[in-house]
Amino acid sequence: MHSFKLALVLGLSTLLLAAKVSQAQSQATTPAPGSGIAIVQPSLTAPGSASFHLQARITDKDDPDNPTDVEVYWVNATRWRREIKSSEFSQTLIVNGNDVFDEHSDDFIPLPIETLLTAMTDPGTLLAAMASTDKAYTKANGGANESGVVCFEPAQNGKAMTLCGKSALGLREIVDVPGHPVQFTNYQEFFGRRVAREILTTPEVGVSYTARVTFLSQLDNPDQELFSVPKPTPPREWLRIATFSEQELRGLLTAPHEVVWPQVLDGNSKGSASYYVAIDRDGKVRETVVIRSDNERANDSARRQITSWKFKPPTKDSLPVQAEGILNFRLDTRAWGPASPLNNDQVRKLA
Repeated sequence: MHSFKLALVLGLSTLLLAAKVSQAQSQATTPAPGSGIAIVQPSLTAPGSASFHLQARITDKDDPDNPTDVEVYWVNATRWRREIKSSEFSQTLIVNGNDVFDEHSDDFIPLPIETLLTAMTDPGTLLAAMASTDKAYTKANGGANESGVVCFEPAQNGKAMTLCGKSALGLREIVDVPGHPVQFTNYQEFFGRRVAREILTTPEVGVSYTARVTFLSQLDNPDQELFSVPKPTPPREWLRIATFSEQELRGLLTAPHEVVWPQVLDGNSKGSASYYVAIDRDGKVRETVVIRSDNERANDSARRQITSWKFKPPTKDSLPVQAEGILNFRLDTRAWGPASPLNNDQVRKLA
């Protein structure tokens, strides 16, 4: 279905090899061919870009007192440093030529942190995941304008009304990247380009994380000690992320699995469902996100089942990786029980 190269996002990733993914130097970031989606947010790590020092804070809507702080010192693709600090995950990553230092508190980067880090520095990597049918509301396609107004599709049930919303921070662009949806707003100038100072990700209904860029400046005469590698980390210990196809993900399962759908009482009984799955280097499912489902009431059960599945430790190029990708299913809530809900008399006989 969708496939994109987040292999280079957060291990030795987004920043080190971003040049191979994005060539954006103008107001718009150009994704991989096929999607036709462009946004104002540029790649800060594209070849020829200005060196920079960035600080940002990521906050969870439901837990604002436990933020994630991010700091990036970027000279070029072979000389940079990034630090992530939070109660959930911390990392110090230094690249100096061929030497890499990667010290991390866990072998798994949470999806919201991964999404927002990538969106801040190299959004083209995310956009490359999108198909032309995926939803996007940007200045380039007319879905968003400088006043901050974003207009969505007409309402359902044949109504001609269109739902619009307005941001208080000016232009707001929305791209529904599979597994990594993002919104960019509060654009400000930085060396002839406009960079969003607020980026939001809402992986599922009711869940949202916001990254606020608190400092962004050109990096002049940086202290060289920032890029000093105390001891190179062996490549097998680098925290890398790779996108797997559905076939590859299912090939990692230690036993064949399909979802046993619950007997929901309303909504569609048949259809399809897709989930974005993130697996750590040991093969444990750490996160699942609903991409689409023809019956939302079945999602909680499906996600619990997928989380319990066992996978083989994923690898790319013979090195361990955090694996991500989409699993698609045929949804049938009547496949494992009565063809229709039991009536009152039937239930009373079973009581």
